Amino acid sequence: MGKHRNRKKYKFVTINGQTKRAHRHIMEMHIGRKLRADEHVHHRDENGTNNDISNLEILPEKIHNQLSGRTTRTTAKLSIEEVRIVRRMLRDGIKQRIIAFGYGVNMDTINCINTGKTWSWA
Repeated sequence: MGKHRNRKKYKFVTINGQTKRAHRHIMEMHIGRKLRADEHVHHRDENGTNNDISNLEILPEKIHNQLSGRTTRTTAKLSIEEVRIVRRMLRDGIKQRIIAFGYGVNMDTINCINTGKTWSWA
């Protein structure tokens, strides 16, 4: 079983050639089954490297996102005008995290706009 970490400080394990987050593997071993896609393992102390079973709990995605300070915006998307405003804000030096929070989207969305990965045509 190999171990490594990613940028977000989660530990990973490799078992039989398959790599997964250690906290998910630990929880699966604890409950005796694979986790469903809609089950998220939450670190109660917000420390992604503390995989003690007493620090882990299974939560639905919506609750996990609320506890982790993430916003969920599933039905609404940014309009073309909002994307143009986001670009102006980025040019003005406003931090991506603040923009994402203001629009209720993930920081990855703002980063993709910033790098041109998405919305490059707008």
